[in-house]
Amino acid sequence: MLYLFPGLMISWLVFQWGVRARKDYQANQDARLKHVQDLLANLRTVKALAWEKLFVARIREARDGELSAIQAYAVSLGMLMANMHTTLWFMTLASLYLYTANHGAVEARHLWVVFQIMASLQACSSLVSAGLRKTMNLPSSLARIEAFLKLPERPAGVVRAPADRPEAPLVQVCGCFSYEEAAAPVLSDLDLSVARGEVVAVVGCAGAG
Repeated sequence: MLYLFPGLMISWLVFQWGVRARKDYQANQDARLKHVQDLLANLRTVKALAWEKLFVARIREARDGELSAIQAYAVSLGMLMANMHTTLWFMTLASLYLYTANHGAVEARHLWVVFQIMASLQACSSLVSAGLRKTMNLPSSLARIEAFLKLPERPAGVVRAPADRPEAPLVQVCGCFSYEEAAAPVLSDLDLSVARGEVVAVVGCAGAG
């Protein structure tokens, strides 16, 4: 019992560390993917303004943070499992030592029963470790789901389905568009129709977006 409470306290602290490491890993991974997406979506602008090194630095920084966080997460899992297994063995050895000190030698049949109990406890410990690993991932997963649910909905009627008529446009886009929510629209009252087989080019200055 003297080792049980410190062991549980160590397990709780390591568990909290693992949860924070998992959150950091998820945040850095999302940042890296966002930088890559921005780079691919604005590749010509990046090339025109020579922003390659800036994007590479940002992606590398996010990747380094991602690797550091996943390393801390793996270490915390190993420490948690090791602490749970050693807690069982230390409690068993301490109990056998106190029993031997007070009552003399331990009979072999009693040791056999202790080993069977230890095997059952080790199996339970493995199941608890697997459950704690899933629990570590739960906060970051819930945070990602919450962030997804908070994304703004696509405005209704922006992209219209093509009609069944042969002469109907293949793509039809209508509305006002801006880079940021609640910002002044960059394109106002757009009504664009593209017929099947038609070639459309958008012409503008380099870096104009």
